[in-house]
Amino acid sequence: MSADKIEKKPLITIVMPCLNEEAYIGRSVRSLLDSWAIRNCELLVVDGGSTDGTKKVVEELISQPPESLESWAPGARAPGQGRPENEVVWLMQSRDSWVREVQGEWNPVTSGKRRAVIRLLDNAGGTAGTGMNMGIAQAAGKIIVRADAHCVFPSAYVKRCVELLADTGAANAGGVMVPRGEGGAIQAAIAFALRHPLGTGNAAIRKTDFRGEAENVIFGTFRKALFDEIGGYDVNAPANEDAELNVRIICSGKKISLDSNIKITFFPAKTFRKLASQYFRRGRGLARTTLRHKLLTGWRQAAAPALVLVTSYAIMRAVLGRPIHLIVPSAYALAIVGAAFLTLGKEKIRQAREAGPATSRAGVLPGASASSSLRRDRPTCAGSGIGADMNGLTFKMRMTVAAAWAVMHLSWGAGFLFGLVKWW
Repeated sequence: MSADKIEKKPLITIVMPCLNEEAYIGRSVRSLLDSWAIRNCELLVVDGGSTDGTKKVVEELISQPPESLESWAPGARAPGQGRPENEVVWLMQSRDSWVREVQGEWNPVTSGKRRAVIRLLDNAGGTAGTGMNMGIAQAAGKIIVRADAHCVFPSAYVKRCVELLADTGAANAGGVMVPRGEGGAIQAAIAFALRHPLGTGNAAIRKTDFRGEAENVIFGTFRKALFDEIGGYDVNAPANEDAELNVRIICSGKKISLDSNIKITFFPAKTFRKLASQYFRRGRGLARTTLRHKLLTGWRQAAAPALVLVTSYAIMRAVLGRPIHLIVPSAYALAIVGAAFLTLGKEKIRQAREAGPATSRAGVLPGASASSSLRRDRPTCAGSGIGADMNGLTFKMRMTVAAAWAVMHLSWGAGFLFGLVKWW
């Protein structure tokens, strides 16, 4: 059977919605497309109207796609991976009782060279939800893997997620996010803030030692048939579309499986302005999900809006002549500064270091030296940001972490309240 015919029948479709990700998308794609993924997947990059060089980078990836050069015998184990390749491919079919149209001709273990299948789609809707729905509609695979262009994925990521989906019988399976700073002190501080419960609450997707059922995973891996059953992503959500989909999965009686050994490197905002914008949109998205399903999934969803209401009221009363009310915002500021000095000790730094996943070893594309856009995508995570914060936290760094917590809490809470008013 020819390679072209095999490429028309991938087991898995990776859908990656993106917008203005020139600096990250090259290494993100290369970290996803290891040898197993090249043999068994197609990648659909769905662009929401990028105005930077994102589409150019993707077009160069399409013209010079990553290649698989290994020659594995059927049943052989790939270096550093778990099950034999063909066992993982057929496991989904045996569990779900579906077969390929031409089962006798399909051989997932091919010999020699094969190039990755990458397609670029234009998402006129602009949101991640519309991008995901477009990718799912055009997917040839039976399994959908949601990916993000702002991340670097661990070794054998797609294969491990498919194994987890098959082994657990879950409707959605995935791993956890590990924020990493590489662009300076502010991004490094924001990464620390995101790793701490004060920044993210007690969600299982932030833990480093969890395997089991959860309310959410990062991105997710699904059977394509699931979307025919419960519907696609919310196209009107400004953010939080993944969590909203997971609420529908749980409400339908299905389960979500999380394995924190699957660690995805995420690069947070580099400025407080971008962080505030992101969390304001997340708050709005959470408000939409809350109103749509008439539920709060945890205390952390109510804490930030309550904080904004209480502090706003206190400041207003202080302006109107009751300065005693300033004790409320002052107490909050002292609390987060105290937490930055008391809870970010050597043990937390050690845990953050151990939680960090290995960076992509995918290398660069053939001929990448001729392209400035690809050179900017070199897969290097350890730089001035994360390297500095791992050696210890200075007074300035601790204060920056506290400021990041304040920006996250207040922006998220304000966005949630705005969303309640908008969609009530």
